[in-house]
Amino acid sequence: MRSFRKTALALSVALALTGCSDGDAPDGTTPTPTTGGRATPEPVAYAKEGWTGPVGPVRVRLEVGAVEKHADQTILRFYVTNLGERPAFPDLSTSIAQRSDVSMTLLDPVGGRAYLPLRDAGNRQIGSDTRRQPQYQPGVRYEHVLAFPRLPADLTTLTVLTNTTAGEFTGIPVTEGAGAPGPSAPPVPAAPKDLVAGQTYGFPLREDVGPAEGGSEVELTGLTETDVKSTSSSADGEEVGLRTDVLFALDSAKLSPRARAVLDDVAAEIEARADVQLSITGHTDDTGTPAHNLDLSERRADAVLKELKARLGDGWKYLARGAGESEPAVEPGGQDVEEARARNRRVEIAYDLRPQEPPPSVNAAFRDVDGPVVASEEAEFAALSSTTRRRIDVKPFYRDGAYLVAVFDITNLGPGTLSETLPHYRGVNGGQFGAFTVIDPASGIRYASVRLGPVSPTGRAPYADPGGTIFQTTPDTTNRGFFYVPTPPASVTSVTFDAGPFGTFPDIPIR
Repeated sequence: MRSFRKTALALSVALALTGCSDGDAPDGTTPTPTTGGRATPEPVAYAKEGWTGPVGPVRVRLEVGAVEKHADQTILRFYVTNLGERPAFPDLSTSIAQRSDVSMTLLDPVGGRAYLPLRDAGNRQIGSDTRRQPQYQPGVRYEHVLAFPRLPADLTTLTVLTNTTAGEFTGIPVTEGAGAPGPSAPPVPAAPKDLVAGQTYGFPLREDVGPAEGGSEVELTGLTETDVKSTSSSADGEEVGLRTDVLFALDSAKLSPRARAVLDDVAAEIEARADVQLSITGHTDDTGTPAHNLDLSERRADAVLKELKARLGDGWKYLARGAGESEPAVEPGGQDVEEARARNRRVEIAYDLRPQEPPPSVNAAFRDVDGPVVASEEAEFAALSSTTRRRIDVKPFYRDGAYLVAVFDITNLGPGTLSETLPHYRGVNGGQFGAFTVIDPASGIRYASVRLGPVSPTGRAPYADPGGTIFQTTPDTTNRGFFYVPTPPASVTSVTFDAGPFGTFPDIPIR
């Protein structure tokens, strides 16, 4: 699975990517010893600026210094600088109620895996203790460490997903850790008045945590769609959802003439890729009685099983069942209720993948800036009793391993402050930009947001996107957006971007 993984970046390459020489800071200057701060040259850091929260947007400089593999864990070492003029709390937390929890993810875009922070039996994160530092002083550089599971030996570069508008940090080298996995900078002084702008201080490790029992490795799941089916793919398996509006007439379990051609294609995919066990599940929408829906879903699953068995033979293991309306693909509600119900009317065919060589792909090199604007459009949005106008500026997309990264800026043109930002971009696909998709113009395949791990019992899941980032809401402010989708074939050099309420943009280049 990892035979095509990008080879390790040598230190000289890492320095070249950041424009630094050995011993230089990320801005090209040479650090000098100063009282109270770090007295030795800083490690090479990969830096971006962006907004974070959670209470209100704070401008920060975020630097990823190192991803270090230690005996039983991996340490992410990063630095946060408050770029504002006043003390603030520019944390990277998962929520206001859990400010001590950092929302960061290590992403392996080649192997299709994500690694979440380690936790103890009490669900406490293992890493820096920031609870006694309620506000970050302007210009002060704070070192943090956060523990993750031990990474595979052959994983030499990865992407760090951050809970800021700086977003993704691609091409971060993975190194073998030396010494203790704790902070390397001098400790944060006890009183804020003792902090000196321009210097680096390290938070101590949290001491009230036990051995790691949480934190995990999860699969990345990508979604592709056509007018007849959707396919959820991970590194180890696939789930093909056939739209029953194509397979059957209304309230019928008799396959349509078109369904036979669709099942011919599905059978060919199964023969080429699938392991021996096939799980076939019928689903309906939430109209009709539960009993009727369950019976209809069972009969439809049996009809698909019969057709697949006729094509594939007895060398496969078949299991069919009906779920009725009890396992919706998306929750029916809001303005997209009819589209959601159409997606829920499906027959799913799930299977593990046979071992096979993946197409060659590499983790993208570090990118501190996005490309030029290639397309723009304005749209109006209703927010409570007022209307605001916003502009999207689309940048070139790029490939990161087996995924494509869609990149854009969204500016509030006013006239007023936004009461909210991200909900207008959510949709049935999931994630903060679930209403946005990428389309391969040649095949017509539509690519949607990549999910990190399984959907929780509450129907929620993290995605490879800005997550819980706090966006700027005042007029004439701009926020950077991004999200990951499965990558189109290597021969595709431009795509169509469906930006939901902003419209559709053809010919977005892939750089």
